[in-house]
Amino acid sequence: MGREERVKKEQEVSKLHMVQRMKDLSGRPYWEKEICEKYGLDTKLYKKVVLKNTPSVNKDLKSVAHMIKITPITFPYGLPESEEDFEHCNLQDNGEFIVKKKLESMNEDSITIDKEPKSNIWEMDFLELKKHARNKLDNWDINSEFFTPEHVYEYNQDKKEHRYFGDKAMGGKRKDWY
Repeated sequence: MGREERVKKEQEVSKLHMVQRMKDLSGRPYWEKEICEKYGLDTKLYKKVVLKNTPSVNKDLKSVAHMIKITPITFPYGLPESEEDFEHCNLQDNGEFIVKKKLESMNEDSITIDKEPKSNIWEMDFLELKKHARNKLDNWDINSEFFTPEHVYEYNQDKKEHRYFGDKAMGGKRKDWY
């Protein structure tokens, strides 16, 4: 492995971990309970806790690795730039920290509005839509674009004749056709 590959691999290491406890603490040794309590994992199962990726934290988490799930946190849309950005952030289950940044207001001078709408020959007015809907209702053509008729049935197409004769499988005659 070359130097560039090692540097690239070191850069991809996440700074934060999302940790969830997956197993119950009852019956576990006291040192595992203490570690879970230290990092806030002792209250609820599947509770998400964000921890720094430091050697001391990783050493503690290694001793309870059989009980927890560790997911590295990634920032696909970048880090939050201001405190206002933190109001609309979301940490997803796959470890992605989604930042929804606040949009800044614009001047009315920079916005251009067309005064006259463009007329289009393909636009339908209310009367045309009403006429089209009435035509579909009159011709029993509702949802025909979604449900095309493809039913071509043959008599006994599944080759099981006993299904089509009700008297063959009734009461005491049921033993006759076995």
